[in-house]
Amino acid sequence: MSRAWVTTLAVGILLLAAFGVVVEPYWPGLSAHAWWEIALVITLGAYGACFAAVSIPRIVDPRLSIPLLAWILIAVGYTAGAFRRAERRREMHDHELEVRAFGPGDDRKHMGRGWAIFATLFAFGMIASSVALVRYFASRPVDPTAATTRQAPPRSAAAPAPAAAPRVPTNILDVGDLPGAIAFALPSMTDDRRAPNVGAKLLARWGTAKLTWTEVVPPTNETSLELAEKDPSQAWGKRLCASGTLARIEKLTIDGTELHSARLVTKTGDALELYVVGNTGTLVKRKPARFCGVVTGRLDVAGKPATFAVGMFEIRAR
Repeated sequence: MSRAWVTTLAVGILLLAAFGVVVEPYWPGLSAHAWWEIALVITLGAYGACFAAVSIPRIVDPRLSIPLLAWILIAVGYTAGAFRRAERRREMHDHELEVRAFGPGDDRKHMGRGWAIFATLFAFGMIASSVALVRYFASRPVDPTAATTRQAPPRSAAAPAPAAAPRVPTNILDVGDLPGAIAFALPSMTDDRRAPNVGAKLLARWGTAKLTWTEVVPPTNETSLELAEKDPSQAWGKRLCASGTLARIEKLTIDGTELHSARLVTKTGDALELYVVGNTGTLVKRKPARFCGVVTGRLDVAGKPATFAVGMFEIRAR
């Protein structure tokens, strides 16, 4: 192995090691970047170190041949400047003179000391540019779009379980309060004026088991006998209280539910047909009574209109 090759190898190893030492502190920040950025700085630095290694011995011995790395750069530069060749043809004679001024002869097989110095400086410039790019990339925040190309996609969080749908009661006795019972029975309330509708019977069944006086008494009447007679459907499910005289009261069993059926006539002559749940005390026919309940429709008796409601009588002992 010639002395030139030994020098080239030693200088190359030294420059590559120095480049690695300089880059090493910045590697954690650099490694998070895109692969092409990492490849750019490493290739630039390594090429510069190798180019300097083959150029330095040619400063000492200008007779050494032009290295392959220099020919690569010349080819790249020549290709990149192809569009300017026509303009540069006029300058070719001067260019040849310049090469001869730097080089040792006309055969162009030797690099010449002048070009060797220039190539060495250019190589160190490549190394310096690579180090500058390393520092720049290491200090720059990572582009999220580039990071996702190197990292496994994050595991998507499990979709939350759908909220359980609220349980819809299928039995009115499963309802806990009067508003819920009214809502349950309301779809079954109809404008059947010949008999109590299904909604009234459902509400009576619930009231027998769960209705309380305080729950059925409204702060103020939610409808009136006049409005219920005019448009019964608008009064369904609304509470009212009325006082009058009992024209009739009797105990019945309706669809397995024990209750009282009654007719209450007010001082104005208006009438209510009632399903009464709970205690009726000593109330009998022709006795005064106060009733509070929920309007469920109309029931016409002997051609006379009456508002139908389900509720309770006021008993002083309550």
